[in-house]
Amino acid sequence: MRFTILAWIDVASLIASTVVAIGVAKAGYGYWALVAMTVSIPFTGSIGLWLASAWVPGAPHRGIGIRSMMRFGGTLTLSGLVFYVATNFEKVLLGRFWGAEALGIYGRAYQLIRIPTDNLNSAVGDVAFSAPLAHPT
Repeated sequence: MRFTILAWIDVASLIASTVVAIGVAKAGYGYWALVAMTVSIPFTGSIGLWLASAWVPGAPHRGIGIRSMMRFGGTLTLSGLVFYVATNFEKVLLGRFWGAEALGIYGRAYQLIRIPTDNLNSAVGDVAFSAPLAHPT
């Protein structure tokens, strides 16, 4: 529920990654500046979250139930993969039978129509993810 700190971390990581991208572009690396920015956003955000939470990693422990966590993670990954294929298969068919131009128009229209839903889901997801941490049982 530390939304202010999370917002500051997001803003700081965006600013830092923009500075990195500008530096890489000025150094003459061209499109690699976009790659550097894309990679540095989660990197700087992770560092900010690590500093804000004051978490220090320790040695691994035996007998902590890793098998159940791996089974849950594997199931979650598989269901995510199936969902991704199911929601993007129409794009494969559209590109195959109608071509790149039709696929580009479809992709942009799909992206534009999803903006309000994605923004709302992002905000609700941030709050819902933080809420269980506020009331430990």
